[in-house]
Amino acid sequence: MINSIKDFSVYVLSTIVSSGILLFIIRNWFKGNINSHFNKKLESHKHDLQKITEDIKYDYQRKIHDFSLYSNKKHEVYAELYKLLNEANIKIKIATARYREYPDFRQFEKVEKYLKEYQVSDDTIEHVRSKWIIGRNEGVKEFQRVVDMEKVIKADESRNKAYLYLINNELFLNDEVAVNAHDIADKLRLLVISENYKVLDGFEGTNRKDFYDEQKEHNITIDEKLKIVKVSMQKELAIGYYQEENNSITNIEE
Repeated sequence: MINSIKDFSVYVLSTIVSSGILLFIIRNWFKGNINSHFNKKLESHKHDLQKITEDIKYDYQRKIHDFSLYSNKKHEVYAELYKLLNEANIKIKIATARYREYPDFRQFEKVEKYLKEYQVSDDTIEHVRSKWIIGRNEGVKEFQRVVDMEKVIKADESRNKAYLYLINNELFLNDEVAVNAHDIADKLRLLVISENYKVLDGFEGTNRKDFYDEQKEHNITIDEKLKIVKVSMQKELAIGYYQEENNSITNIEE
């Protein structure tokens, strides 16, 4: 009887131990499978996250690079446009000035040499010569008219150069600069047109005072708008402007 109880106890104990071992094995097997599954998922997630991070980093670097190119081009365009507008303004001011000085030539040979330096055509020089032959006063008037016209033509070439540069690079201008630059070019054009009429026809049909008052108003407007353009360009190219742009890029990324 005692042996039976002992055998039963051994059986129960061995069964419990075996069940514990089996349960331990099963638990570890499930735990291993679950860990393996989550590890694979985690690695996959880390890989996807790394790829997304690299894509964002590349896109950010590309935007920084593009912005750097754009900013450099803007610097170049603003400097060149302001220079061209100023050059055109100065040349047209000189060409349309109310009071002008002319060389006092007594001999036509000097007149001819002067006109050739201005690259005046031979036909025009011969026309001035014909006036000079009629009388020196007539020759001097024609000489001055030709010089005035040549100065206006050359000054208008500088205006046209500035205008073409403006319209070809308007993409890089802010609205304030673009609008005022166009206004400047338009006022310069009006000065040239008025001067052309005056050189060709004198003050026929036009009051002299009204003519010069109008020219003066155009020049005042041009100078005012050049100041606006200068301040706007300086403000946009300042350090604070780049800080604002960098903040804008950061906000886009967020």
